[in-house]
Amino acid sequence: MGSMPPTVGDICLKCRGRLSPTEARCPTCGTDVGAPNVRRCRTDENLNALVARREESRSQAGVRGCSQAFSNLEAAVREKSGVVVSMPAGVARRLFEDPSSI
Repeated sequence: MGSMPPTVGDICLKCRGRLSPTEARCPTCGTDVGAPNVRRCRTDENLNALVARREESRSQAGVRGCSQAFSNLEAAVREKSGVVVSMPAGVARRLFEDPSSI
Protein backbone atom coordinates (compact mmCIF):
# COMPACT_ATOMS: atom_id res chain seq x y z
CA MET A 1 0.00 0.00 0.00
CA GLY A 2 1.12 3.57 -0.64
CA SER A 3 1.14 6.49 1.69
CA MET A 4 -2.06 7.57 3.39
CA PRO A 5 -4.09 10.20 1.55
CA PRO A 6 -3.55 13.77 2.74
CA THR A 7 -5.92 15.23 5.29
CA VAL A 8 -8.31 18.17 5.04
CA GLY A 9 -6.41 21.41 4.58
CA ASP A 10 -3.36 19.65 3.21
CA ILE A 11 -1.93 19.86 -0.23
CA CYS A 12 -2.03 17.20 -2.93
CA LEU A 13 0.95 14.87 -2.65
CA LYS A 14 1.26 14.73 -6.44
CA CYS A 15 0.94 18.34 -7.64
CA ARG A 16 1.12 20.27 -4.34
CA GLY A 17 -2.21 21.94 -5.18
CA ARG A 18 -4.58 22.95 -2.37
CA LEU A 19 -7.18 20.26 -1.63
CA SER A 20 -10.89 20.88 -1.52
CA PRO A 21 -12.38 19.57 1.75
CA THR A 22 -15.43 18.19 -0.10
CA GLU A 23 -13.97 16.43 -3.14
CA ALA A 24 -12.27 13.05 -3.49
CA ARG A 25 -10.05 14.28 -6.32
CA CYS A 26 -7.52 17.08 -6.34
CA PRO A 27 -9.12 20.04 -8.16
CA THR A 28 -5.76 20.86 -9.76
CA CYS A 29 -4.50 17.51 -11.12
CA GLY A 30 -7.41 15.11 -10.61
CA THR A 31 -5.50 12.70 -8.35
CA ASP A 32 -7.64 10.59 -6.01
CA VAL A 33 -6.95 12.04 -2.55
CA GLY A 34 -9.36 9.82 -0.63
CA ALA A 35 -12.90 10.18 0.58
CA PRO A 36 -13.56 13.61 2.14
CA ASN A 37 -15.15 12.13 5.27
CA VAL A 38 -12.16 9.85 5.84
CA ARG A 39 -9.70 12.72 5.34
CA ARG A 40 -11.65 14.83 7.82
CA CYS A 41 -11.61 12.04 10.41
CA ARG A 42 -7.81 11.95 10.15
CA THR A 43 -7.34 15.57 11.23
CA ASP A 44 -5.45 16.15 14.47
CA GLU A 45 -8.55 17.76 15.98
CA ASN A 46 -10.70 14.69 15.37
CA LEU A 47 -7.99 12.21 16.36
CA ASN A 48 -7.37 14.09 19.62
CA ALA A 49 -11.11 14.13 20.36
CA LEU A 50 -11.29 10.38 19.75
CA VAL A 51 -8.37 9.73 22.12
CA ALA A 52 -10.03 11.92 24.77
CA ARG A 53 -13.32 10.01 24.40
CA ARG A 54 -11.49 6.69 24.76
CA GLU A 55 -9.70 7.83 27.90
CA GLU A 56 -12.95 9.14 29.40
CA SER A 57 -14.61 5.80 28.62
CA ARG A 58 -11.71 3.93 30.24
CA SER A 59 -12.01 6.14 33.32
CA GLN A 60 -15.79 5.62 33.54
CA ALA A 61 -15.32 1.86 33.19
CA GLY A 62 -12.95 1.97 36.16
CA VAL A 63 -15.43 3.96 38.24
CA ARG A 64 -18.11 1.38 37.47
CA GLY A 65 -15.85 -1.58 38.23
CA CYS A 66 -15.72 -2.65 34.58
CA SER A 67 -12.02 -2.13 33.81
CA GLN A 68 -11.45 -5.76 32.83
CA ALA A 69 -14.49 -5.79 30.52
CA PHE A 70 -13.24 -2.57 28.90
CA SER A 71 -9.78 -4.09 28.39
CA ASN A 72 -11.35 -7.25 26.95
CA LEU A 73 -13.40 -5.18 24.51
CA GLU A 74 -10.31 -3.22 23.42
CA ALA A 75 -8.40 -6.47 22.84
CA ALA A 76 -11.27 -8.00 20.86
CA VAL A 77 -11.54 -4.93 18.63
CA ARG A 78 -7.79 -4.79 18.13
CA GLU A 79 -7.36 -8.52 17.41
CA LYS A 80 -10.60 -9.66 15.81
CA SER A 81 -12.29 -6.73 14.09
CA GLY A 82 -12.34 -6.37 10.33
CA VAL A 83 -13.41 -4.13 7.52
CA VAL A 84 -17.07 -4.09 6.53
CA VAL A 85 -18.25 -2.93 3.14
CA SER A 86 -21.89 -1.95 2.86
CA MET A 87 -23.57 -2.39 -0.52
CA PRO A 88 -26.94 -3.27 -1.98
CA ALA A 89 -27.71 -7.01 -1.99
CA GLY A 90 -27.88 -7.08 -5.79
CA VAL A 91 -24.34 -5.73 -6.08
CA ALA A 92 -23.03 -8.30 -3.61
CA ARG A 93 -24.86 -11.09 -5.45
CA ARG A 94 -23.29 -10.05 -8.77
CA LEU A 95 -19.83 -10.08 -7.18
CA PHE A 96 -20.33 -13.71 -6.17
CA GLU A 97 -22.06 -14.83 -9.36
CA ASP A 98 -19.78 -13.20 -11.93
CA PRO A 99 -16.09 -14.16 -11.55
CA SER A 100 -15.07 -11.31 -13.88
CA SER A 101 -16.58 -8.70 -11.53
CA ILE A 102 -13.87 -9.32 -8.95
